Amino acid sequence: MEFDAPGDASPCACTAREYAAALPVLLAWADVETGHVAEAAALLRSNPSLSEVGLNWATPLYFPRIFYLRAVVAEKQGKPEEARENWRIFRALSGPDPLMWGEERQAK
Repeated sequence: MEFDAPGDASPCACTAREYAAALPVLLAWADVETGHVAEAAALLRSNPSLSEVGLNWATPLYFPRIFYLRAVVAEKQGKPEEARENWRIFRALSGPDPLMWGEERQAK
């Protein structure tokens, strides 16, 4: 891709910023799926910040999934109260229509 002026790169930079918020949650998702619970827990400590323009195409990749992942990690770490609270938040935020990944069916 060629750019005529420095400002022409802004669409790429915007996309990178959108992914930046999702990246820790996506990595934690991979860690949970592969059994690396401690690594996932470290990535899930902070809440990702929303894009300066608000919700975008990448938001459903990490929100409300972060609460689902926190619940799974808490269960695996033997923290039932923390797991229950994250399941509750996840169910409240995910809504009545399950996403294609099916976390809503697994929520307790």
